[in-house]
Amino acid sequence: MDEEAIKRIFKKLSEPFPVSSIKWRVQQPFWPKGKDAPTGTTTRGRVLAYYDARDVMDRLDEALGAGNWERYHEVFHAKEGNIHRSRIRIHLGPGVSREYEDLSDETDIEAYKGGASTAFKRAAVNIGVGRYLYSLGETTAAVVRTVRGWEIVDKEIPKLTELLTRHSDGNTASSGSNQTLHASDMARDFVQRCKQAATKLQKGVGKDDAARMIGELMDSYDVETYGEVHPKIQAEFLESLERMSHE
Repeated sequence: MDEEAIKRIFKKLSEPFPVSSIKWRVQQPFWPKGKDAPTGTTTRGRVLAYYDARDVMDRLDEALGAGNWERYHEVFHAKEGNIHRSRIRIHLGPGVSREYEDLSDETDIEAYKGGASTAFKRAAVNIGVGRYLYSLGETTAAVVRTVRGWEIVDKEIPKLTELLTRHSDGNTASSGSNQTLHASDMARDFVQRCKQAATKLQKGVGKDDAARMIGELMDSYDVETYGEVHPKIQAEFLESLERMSHE
């Protein structure tokens, strides 16, 4: 496969999802911590746009072909909770494959399934899938306390849809040319997750295994995707691992 064909694949991977595929949830209500909020209470809160793991699978099928990618999953057991590690291998031609990995703790709802799904989606972000949402920035909306928890007020949904449509349209126009957009922020997020995982794993599987797993993750962190950001971030992280191993 020539370079132009590979560029077309990565351009397709990084395209925004249809707006209809994106859902919204309350990430953090602006309400005093520890203070009860009766049903019907309204305030503002930070809201998060998200998509399902199935959307990622569909995008990988569309861009690569159903037989040209594989997903691997591994769970590490630590005293403070399981850590999920997801690896995606993509095939770009005879003998040409690349791998992308990432991590996740277990989630509050459907812990195991949620942890596996989040790790998979994060690994896919490293390829470009859904990455445009990282540049959406902090989004707030009116939220209401219901018997099910905090939910976005119905009248806010059209506003959020309009915001997402404008953002998606802008990213569609530049898809493929902004692969390093917010790369430094994403790299720092990735390193922070690795550090947290290393700390937890030391209490579960030991320092050597923790260092091995995190080292493998760093090796898989794609230089071509993140360009000049990668060496600096990798060096910083490996130095912190070295310090950790002597503590």
